[in-house]
Amino acid sequence: MDDFVEVSSKVYEFPSTIQSDKHWKLKDASCGTESLPASTDQFVQANESRNIGIQTEKFCPPQQSCNDQQLAKWLRKIYPIIEAELLEGVTQIYSGLEYSAVNISLVPYQQLSPGGDSKDTHSTGKAAWLSTRLDNVPDLVVSSSPPHQGWCEHVNQTISLYIPKRIPHEQFVVFTEVRTVPVKACIEFLAVNAFNKNIFAGVTVACDFYIWQHESTNNLEDIKEIAYMTIPYASIVGVDWLQINEVLTAHSDGSVCLWKISKQIVLDKRFRINSKAAVTTILALHPSNFLVGTEEGRLLYCSTVQTTTYTKPSDVTEPAYVELEKHTFAITYLSKGNFNGADVIISYDLSGELFLHDMRNSEDGPLLLIRMPLPFKNSIVCSKDVEYVISPGKNKSIELFRLRNGQRSYVKGSLTEKEGPIRLSDNGCWLITGVQNGTFQIFAVKET
Repeated sequence: MDDFVEVSSKVYEFPSTIQSDKHWKLKDASCGTESLPASTDQFVQANESRNIGIQTEKFCPPQQSCNDQQLAKWLRKIYPIIEAELLEGVTQIYSGLEYSAVNISLVPYQQLSPGGDSKDTHSTGKAAWLSTRLDNVPDLVVSSSPPHQGWCEHVNQTISLYIPKRIPHEQFVVFTEVRTVPVKACIEFLAVNAFNKNIFAGVTVACDFYIWQHESTNNLEDIKEIAYMTIPYASIVGVDWLQINEVLTAHSDGSVCLWKISKQIVLDKRFRINSKAAVTTILALHPSNFLVGTEEGRLLYCSTVQTTTYTKPSDVTEPAYVELEKHTFAITYLSKGNFNGADVIISYDLSGELFLHDMRNSEDGPLLLIRMPLPFKNSIVCSKDVEYVISPGKNKSIELFRLRNGQRSYVKGSLTEKEGPIRLSDNGCWLITGVQNGTFQIFAVKET
């Protein structure tokens, strides 16, 4: 073992490879203060979203000028319409599943023979339902006449008033003849004043124009003649009440007369309808509008206020009109009804085609709502709810046709195509038909 000595050992040097005369700049990424480069990662892009569902940026449309006067005029025009709609409440929505209209049937109720005896030669009848008296049973006026080959030479013609009377200790009423009034010729039209159903107009084939009023005092029934005149124009093809004291008459020469009714009948206006074909029927709609149908199937929605005066004759004016959807054949029936909550015009032509026009669009005229060919071409009567059409059926029966589903039913009767139904009461409870050998048939309309 060697002894320790105090002599230092030789030092062995390892030279450095770093040049000591240079300075190096160190960079430490973990503690640097330089800004990071911009990120291009699309998943964390902070650009504004363009999803319209959550877009919150304010949209500034291009500036447009507005005519304040036209805007105010438009607002004044639509305000009454909107107010009326709001007052009516929520409109019920109808569908085939939700609709549950009741079925109806016609039950033979009573036969009427005006004058007490059947008149075998009488094959034409006119009737009108007046105001309701009891149990939804209205009073009734009727008139029958023989067929006409030309000028009416029949004398001793009458109209008869029937009122319902309750049978003691029974649950039904009977129509009893209480008054008969003579007329100068056979009755062609009977039209009830919708504003006062005790007043009605009658027109004969000789253009005799009557205004009557039914009066009931102290159990006495009477028909009072308010006014009478002979109309000096062409034959009359239609009559309807425009207002409580105004009557419209349509004439075969294409003219329409507006009459003022008081103690006398006074001509107020005479219109000339712009149509090459003859007028066949007329329907009063509003105090200032009426509808005419023509032989060529035209439906003209006319105004009594907006008119153009002819040079000759100066007392004749042409009404402003809007032409509705045209029928193919002559119009034979016009009426008003309510279909699914909408007021409609019902029109029917010789081919058996039925039109319903919506009356709510008054600015451009009523718009066609339904166009339906019916399975018959006879005369018709349509219910106010436009649910049923009544027409002569096969073997002198009465056909009841349901518009909504095409269901058909028949009731035994003694009708011919020429006679047909005459008038359905406004409450839809009574139908009078005829005339067969001078006899009318009343049917009760029952829900089933």
